[in-house]
Amino acid sequence: MSIVKSLEGEGFLARVVRGSECRTKSALLREFSNALEFPDYFGGNWDAWWECMTDLDWFPPTRGFVVVITESGEFLSGSTIRDLKIAIEGLVSAIDLWGRGASEADPYREQPPTPLHVIFQESTPASDSIMRRCREVLPINPFRELEIR
Repeated sequence: MSIVKSLEGEGFLARVVRGSECRTKSALLREFSNALEFPDYFGGNWDAWWECMTDLDWFPPTRGFVVVITESGEFLSGSTIRDLKIAIEGLVSAIDLWGRGASEADPYREQPPTPLHVIFQESTPASDSIMRRCREVLPINPFRELEIR
């Protein structure tokens, strides 16, 4: 993807998560683990996923992190509304923590604020869009933090 190469050329660490490989919770956990090179101790559950998303210290210092979720209309399309809500709220929370330079996993760790961007690439009909599905399950608009393209 040209966007990934361009971002990496600007000093960002960019990774692609395939929405078509994230239709279920277990598939999402596996796809994120592979794309973001989660450590071997990754527990394969929501808590472990969130801890890894708010840690990422196995990567060298970077200008920022970018996760591009392709085929986002398929993101958790075969899972429960609860899983979709947990995933989106987890991403928004991780974005917030990275932006503040905080870490829930280790609140005493000093790290500079580092942006974490999540880009959902949308190429599906509006009726199947990730934005529409999220608006149905979340009381607030998470897309002030997440970018839809």
